[in-house]
Parts: sequence; C-alpha cells; structure tokens
Amino acid sequence: MKKTLQLTLILAALIFSFSCKKITDEYFLIAEQMVDSQPENAMILLKSVDKTNFPDSYHARWAIALTHAQDKINGRHTSDSLIQSAIRYYEQHHDPPRLIEAYYYMGRVAQSMQNAPLAQEYYLKAVDVGEAHKEFAQLSLVCNQLGQLYTYQYAYGDALAYLKKADDNLIILHDTAAHAYVLRNIARTYGLMDSLNRSIEYYKHSIAHANSALKPSVLAELGERMIKRNDYDSAYIYLREAVNTADDDDLPHVNLYMGRYFVETNKTDSAITYLNRCIHSPDMGIRTGGYMYLAKLSRNNRRYPDYVKFQTQYESLRDTLESRLHTQTIIALQALYDYQKIQKLATKAGNERNFVLRILLIVSISAFIITLCLSFIIIKISRKRQRDAEAQKEVFRRFHNLEMNRTQAQIEINMMRVAELEKELVTAKKNRDTILYEINLLGLANIWIVKALEEQEKAEKEYYCSNLYLRLHNDRKAHTVTAQELELFIALTDKRYPNFRPGLTTLLKVTSHEDLCICYLLKAKVRKANIGRVLKLSRQAINNRCRKLSDEAFGADCLPGTLDQVIKDI
Repeated sequence: MKKTLQLTLILAALIFSFSCKKITDEYFLIAEQMVDSQPENAMILLKSVDKTNFPDSYHARWAIALTHAQDKINGRHTSDSLIQSAIRYYEQHHDPPRLIEAYYYMGRVAQSMQNAPLAQEYYLKAVDVGEAHKEFAQLSLVCNQLGQLYTYQYAYGDALAYLKKADDNLIILHDTAAHAYVLRNIARTYGLMDSLNRSIEYYKHSIAHANSALKPSVLAELGERMIKRNDYDSAYIYLREAVNTADDDDLPHVNLYMGRYFVETNKTDSAITYLNRCIHSPDMGIRTGGYMYLAKLSRNNRRYPDYVKFQTQYESLRDTLESRLHTQTIIALQALYDYQKIQKLATKAGNERNFVLRILLIVSISAFIITLCLSFIIIKISRKRQRDAEAQKEVFRRFHNLEMNRTQAQIEINMMRVAELEKELVTAKKNRDTILYEINLLGLANIWIVKALEEQEKAEKEYYCSNLYLRLHNDRKAHTVTAQELELFIALTDKRYPNFRPGLTTLLKVTSHEDLCICYLLKAKVRKANIGRVLKLSRQAINNRCRKLSDEAFGADCLPGTLDQVIKDI
C-alpha cells in the first residue's frame, strides 16, 4: 500500500508539473522508465505531455514510449502512424538501438492489426540492424517474437530457426532466466510439429533454468507431453509439482492438464474435480478444454446424457473461440497463450532500475539510519569488549597479588632464617658446615619459589585470561561452551590447581562425570545458573546434585554452602 501511495504521489506531482508546462528531461525520463512496470500510469503521463516545444528526438522517443505502453496494457493497436514517425526519425539519424526498438514495435502494431507479412518485414529489418551492430539483447527479443509469428503461421521450420537464434544471443548475454522462456517456446514449437521427444528434451532444459514465475507453466506443459507419450507416472510427478507451485495466472492451465491426466487414467472423481474448476474459469479457452474433456470422460463411462450436454457446450465454445482467434484446435490455443508473460523477464532489469529511481530518497535515508545504528552497535560492542577485558585483568590481578603476597611472605621467612643462621655462624653455636649447608639450601629454596611463581603466573594467565573462562562467567555465552571445551577447561584447572583432583576424590564421593564437572566449575566460581547452561540442566537439578554430594561427604546436618567452601579451600 505504501508503494501504491508513493507512485500515486509521484504521478500527481508529475501531472501537475505537466499541466504547468514545466516539462523537464527528468520527468520525461521517469515517464519512459515507468512503461514496463506501470504502463497505465506511464500512458497517463505521456498523454499529458505538451509536445509543442519538444525537439524531434523527444517526439520519436515519446512515440516509442507511448506505443510500448499501449502494447503492454492490451496489445491492441488501430494505427501505425505514431510508430512510423519514430521510424522515419531514427532511419535519418543513426541510432541503431532506438531503430531496432522502433522496428520491433512496428512489427507488434502490424501483428495486432492482423497484417502478418508487414509484421514479418519489420521484424526482419530489426534483425538485420541488430546483427550488424551486435545488439544482442534487443536481437534476442526480436528473434523470439519473429519465431512466435512464424509459429502462428504454421511455418515451424522458420520459427525454430529464429527461436534458436534468440537462444544463442541469450547465451552470449548469460541471461539464464530469459533463456528458459525461449527454450520453452522451442519446446512448444516441436510439440506442434509432433516431434514429441525433442519437445520433452527442450522442456526439461527449460525447467533447469526456469525461475519461480515460469516453472509452473513449463512443468504443466511437460506433464501434458508425458500424457501424450503414455508415460503417466512421469506426467503425474510434473503436474503435481505444477499444481503446488502455480500462481493465479498459471493455475487454470495446470488444472486443465491435470484434468486431462485423470481422464486418460480413468480416475473419474479426480478428473471431475479439476475439470469443474476449468469450466468455471473466465478464460474461454480453459472452459472449452474443460467441456471437451468432461464430454470425453462421460462417453468413456457411458453417461450419455452428460456426454450430450458437455459436447454441446464444447462445440458452442469451440466455434466462438475459432472465430475469435483463427485457430483450428484447442491444443494450438493452449500452447500459445499469454504473449505478455514472455516479456516479463526480458524487462526485469529495467523494472528494477525504475524502482531504484523512484525510491532513491528512501534508500538514502535508510542507508543513513542503518549506518547510524551500526555505528551505535559497534561502539556498544567495543565498550563491552573493553569491560570484559578489564574484568579479566582484574580477576588475574587479584589472584596474582594473592600468590605474590603468599610467595613474598615465604621468601621473607626464609631470609629471616638465613639472618639467624648467619648470626649463629658468627657465634659458632653450631657446626660451621651444617649452617652453611642450611643457608645454601634456603637460598636454593628462594630461587625455586621465584621460578614456581613465574610458572604460577603463566598458568594463571592461561587460566583466568582465557576466552573459555570468560564465556563460562558470561550469562549469555555460557550455553555456547561445548563438551570438548569443558574437557579442555578441566585440564586447565588441573594444571592451575594440580592438587585439586586428588583432594576432591579424597573428600567427596564423586561418582559421575557430571558431578565432577560441577565441582570443577564451582572451583572456578562459576554461577550455578551458568553451570546449568553449560551442562544443559536446570538450576534446581544442579542444586540437588550439590546437596547430594554435600550430604554424602559431610552429613545431612551440614550447613548450606559447605560444599562450595570446601571446594574453594582444596
């Protein structure tokens, strides 16, 4: 709804500008670019233009744009004077891409006016210009349309030649999606030539490249070809997938093919279900096919009153249909429906550019807001990382200071003992050699204490400053710790506290691996809620296990928190 309101406001603004005769190149460019995506609005804009001050180049572009819009809306044209003026201008001024476009729409106008030879003449002119100037994109469009024209005239050999030329140009352009449409048209043409195997081969190639808009119709037509080949199992697979993926445009044709499948396999109830949908379709061709297959089904089941009723309806609709479309059979109608859909993908890139132009301001504002939000998030994450780093440093600093104080106290005790021994040495109260030996022993002890402190500092850094330790204490990240990482953390704890495991097994009756993990995490002062997240257990389950360990080790009358304190002191 917002998109519709936006387009309406743009349209109103442009019409107001045109009414004031303030026509600018930008407005005219917008009108041109709206033709593919909004042909009705584009036609209103183009017809509102005051052309009195237009240069000849704008007149020619205006004529092509208006013809294009008319062709997109209903494909009906009553005069070729408008597009002829554009042809005259571009034939005089060397502009191959525009000239191809003018020739192409002249062919569309002639085809609409039932003048196939004239349409063919201009399509061929467009092909000559496109081949001479390597305009592959427009050449593929013209060749595809020329192939369609030859198909309508039953000139299937010529139709195949131009459809394959269109396919070759799309391969050069690497336009995979449009390639699927042309492959589908080639498959249809082979089907009309009764070359069933070649038709099926090209349908399968088309499915491999088709997008979601094209795939249902290709699947349905391939299923219909499989019915012709009496391969009913494959037919059902393709038709079932077509039913599941079809949109409102394709569903009536899919229902008709599915109804035919059930008629051929004599599944009466299913056939009636699908064919009843067909006879209520607004599309006359679908209704005609539905009555035809219902009549066939009634005849096969010997329900002759129903057969007479459906056959009468079928013949009445068939005669009306043939008079309108100048066709001989329903199959020809089914194979050649919906020309406008063929052009949808060919104009997709242009539609996307038009949309970008219309919402450029919105995109700019959105980009600014997104940039602002990202900057805020990045700053917030950066500050969070700084706080986490400071927290890590604080934990390390606290434990390191504790170890330093304890070690320094031991060194001071040793030094005091050395001083006492030196005094005794002076007074010769003890044997001189014994005193010197004890002094040397204490000196070595101090050296080993310093080395042990260095090793301890290294182990503390590895333990307290690890990313794993931080995640275990982070409420939002504790659940990400894997079983392998938990085993690594236990190994780090054993390295940091080498006497912990022996003391633990001596004091507590740890019988399960989970209980062992709980004790190690309690040693690291991990909150019980986070222990539950790591072990995928509830907090109540963790409390129950801790209580059980405490009761078994210290008795049921022990104080709460005894287990935590004991583990801390080991």
